[in-house]
Amino acid sequence: MTICLRQDNIHVCYVSIEDCVKQGLLPGYMGLLDDGERERLDRLAEHRARTEFLVTRALCRVMLSQFVDRPPSAWRFDVNAYGKPCLPDDDPASSIDFNLSNTKELVVCAIGTSCHLGIDIEPYTQARPVEAMAKRFFASAEVDQVMRAAPADRMARFIEIWTLKEAFIKAWGTGMSLPLDTFSFDTTGFRPVPYFHDARFGDPAHWRFHAWDNPPAHRTALAIDMGRPSGSLRVDLRHAIPRLWGPAGQLDVQGPGGCFTLDESDETE
Repeated sequence: MTICLRQDNIHVCYVSIEDCVKQGLLPGYMGLLDDGERERLDRLAEHRARTEFLVTRALCRVMLSQFVDRPPSAWRFDVNAYGKPCLPDDDPASSIDFNLSNTKELVVCAIGTSCHLGIDIEPYTQARPVEAMAKRFFASAEVDQVMRAAPADRMARFIEIWTLKEAFIKAWGTGMSLPLDTFSFDTTGFRPVPYFHDARFGDPAHWRFHAWDNPPAHRTALAIDMGRPSGSLRVDLRHAIPRLWGPAGQLDVQGPGGCFTLDESDETE
């Protein structure tokens, strides 16, 4: 039975790559791929990259099939002019948007309808020259947020801002071709506050942003372009393993999930 995908509800699912490997699921995931995905997989030389690709594609396909009566192997994908994956315009389910991100340990997928989504997950533990990167990529107010933090806290403050920026450009759909200083975030409050410095981004009130930690060492950010003023938006979180059980597959939930609500009053400017 498919789940009704509502305009006021975003679904986010995490998968542990290690769990999929240990349970021997990768050969089954291979059978889900279309010809284009198999060609991309064949071009990946590193075993780790191939594993991440398989788990990412399996999660996306199985998750989509929870909302549309279609086998996971039957999905076909397109990309926009900047390479962002999407459903083809002629697909009856084309109003669904999805976005994926992964680290070496985790894959995450967000799905919604009648909106544009971007999600990013980053590890706190990856070494980065955060001061230099902030000065190169961030707006001046964001650089100040990083540099005002104690040296031991600058990595965390940098990741808080970086994940939001990644999520935003993925939702916008143009990737890194978008200058990262044309928008900024204040992350000092409970919810990030967006500031748009370019008129093409429109009204920030049409957007929702949230970010959270994934213990022990990851940060996730979610950006949602509703394209219109909207009320409350519910975001459901779960950890699961994509299983090829039954015609639609199944997200085998691992442990408790969670949810939160995003309101227009949470974000200003």
